Amino acid sequence: MTFSIAYSGSMRIAIISDIHGNREALDAALDDIFRRGVDVIVCLGDIVGYGPDPGYCIERIGKETSNVVLGNHDEAVFLPQKSMEFNHVARAAVKWTIRNLDEAHVTYLKNLPRSLSMHDILFIHSAPGDEGRWPYIFSNFEAQMYFSKFKERLAFVGHSHVPGLFSLNPSVTEFNGRDRFIINVGSIGQPRDRDKRLSYGVLDTVAATYENIRLDYDVRTTASKILENGLPVSLAERLFVGR
Repeated sequence: MTFSIAYSGSMRIAIISDIHGNREALDAALDDIFRRGVDVIVCLGDIVGYGPDPGYCIERIGKETSNVVLGNHDEAVFLPQKSMEFNHVARAAVKWTIRNLDEAHVTYLKNLPRSLSMHDILFIHSAPGDEGRWPYIFSNFEAQMYFSKFKERLAFVGHSHVPGLFSLNPSVTEFNGRDRFIINVGSIGQPRDRDKRLSYGVLDTVAATYENIRLDYDVRTTASKILENGLPVSLAERLFVGR
């Protein structure tokens, strides 16, 4: 089911995704968002998984915005059988995350919608129309399969941890206020595009602009906490190289 976000007709929207229990990255992103004076924050899911601070991240997101959708790692917390679709590192992180969340955290995740819609914009964790299958979009070729599955002009997604802008018209490579786009805002807590800086997006509905924001954060502290909590070593190592 798709839920609606109140729309004022003139908004600057910060879109974040894939926090993955990374407190330091989330705090750095939110500090920057508040400095920019945006009107609305939307979170595209995967608040938990991989990182050492899942409870904190759930509480911080819940405090700062009510516009949040469900991600596949969030789902695996209350449907553990879903983690069988993950690799062994992700499954280990899910098991650890479940042990380190309380009932209120789990209830919060259970109640998240799969998508949100505002005016002519769709917000969803994975590809539009995924119905819980959680497919990835890495290229314009793959994006073309999904434009027919949503009615809005824009769809914002996460999931791949790789920022990207995909147009229904493949010849269009820059954002504008006319064409249809699927936009991946990248990941706050675990970037995978060989850039270790956190990634999020800002849409201005009046100026018809979109900006992908990259910021440094305290990677070393997050990595140290991953190791201290007995999470897989690779989850710490990958943060330093953005993969």
